[in-house]
Formats: sequence, structure tokens, C-alpha cells
Amino acid sequence: MRRYILVSVLAFFLMACKNHIPFVYKMDIQQGNIVDETAVAQLEPGMTQQQVLFLLGNPIASDTFQQHRWDYVYYLKPGRKPVEEKHLIVWFNDDNTVASIDYKQNLSEDTA
Repeated sequence: MRRYILVSVLAFFLMACKNHIPFVYKMDIQQGNIVDETAVAQLEPGMTQQQVLFLLGNPIASDTFQQHRWDYVYYLKPGRKPVEEKHLIVWFNDDNTVASIDYKQNLSEDTA
């Protein structure tokens, strides 16, 4: 009976502390478009959609209602390190040239 209680308490303790056990491997999770800072630095107003496609690839999201907006979203959660998120929005004019560029990068301390 004592052994059963001890194993139950130990199992409960390990489940409660699973994020803090140093020997447990945590896999990297990567999703979306890889947004490279050098490619973002090369973006300029006036570029055509074909030039943006060549530089960044296909956008991860294209809105049917806002055809002049391309979204490039990147999410990386490396094991026990901070989460990295990047969001690049490219706005186009009516003649399909780049009007403006919005780029946001976020590092979060969420390591759960």
C-alpha cells in the first residue's frame, strides 16, 4: 500500500513539474514562412508583386476581400528558449506595386 501511495505521489509531482525537468527533450516547433531580415531589408516601395514573390516566396495568407495585402507569418518555439514571432505585411497599390511594408518581430518568454 505504501508503495502505491509513493508511486502516485511521485507521478503527480512529475506531472506538475514537467516543464522544469532538465533532462526532458523539448522539440522545436516552426511554422509559417521563414522571414529573413536581409530579404525584408531589400523590399522597397514600387516593387512589383513578381519581385516580392521572387524575394520572399508565396505569402502564407492572402485575403479574398483585401487582395492588395500579403501576410508572411513566422513562428518558432525552440525547445526551452523564448518564442520568436515575425509578421510581415506587404500592401500593394492598384497597379500591383508595393505601397507600404509593416514588419513586426516579437520575442516572448513563454517557454511552456
